[in-house]
Amino acid sequence: MTARPQLPLPILLFSCLLAALLSPKPSRAQMSLERSETQELLAKRDSLEREIRKKILTDGDKKQLTECHRAKRTHLEAKRKENPEVAQVDSALREAKLHGMLPDHAEAEKLMERKYSLEKGFEDGWQATATGKRCEEVDNRIRHKGDAALAADPEFGRIQTQIKSLGLL
Repeated sequence: MTARPQLPLPILLFSCLLAALLSPKPSRAQMSLERSETQELLAKRDSLEREIRKKILTDGDKKQLTECHRAKRTHLEAKRKENPEVAQVDSALREAKLHGMLPDHAEAEKLMERKYSLEKGFEDGWQATATGKRCEEVDNRIRHKGDAALAADPEFGRIQTQIKSLGLL
């Protein structure tokens, strides 16, 4: 067995660079066309999904969803008013924004995390109530009904297959 001669590093780097420069690349027009076709396909899928999910809702479903959203909004508003820390965090965030603090600043991130944890606590409290549990059951029932309708729709299935073939799902 004979040893292969090794190329010096500068020649190896030059040859790699040359190969990269000479390899065929899609033009900007091709890339933007592919991107716009992809975006169009995703938009079509999202639009069709909204249409199908809206179509399957009965008047009773719509009424239950409206009642649940109203009850949840009322619950969350009451919890925000009860807790003085919410107003303090909101005020601190408003002041920071007025003074030009960017959202990625450590202090602003800390305030946003605190606000998120407060809101998450209120959400968890809502879901622990009897009304919250009933509304979650309504949401799940409607979601499963919508998923079944999407799976049965041939146009939606065709679009999903195209999206998967592009590696977007």
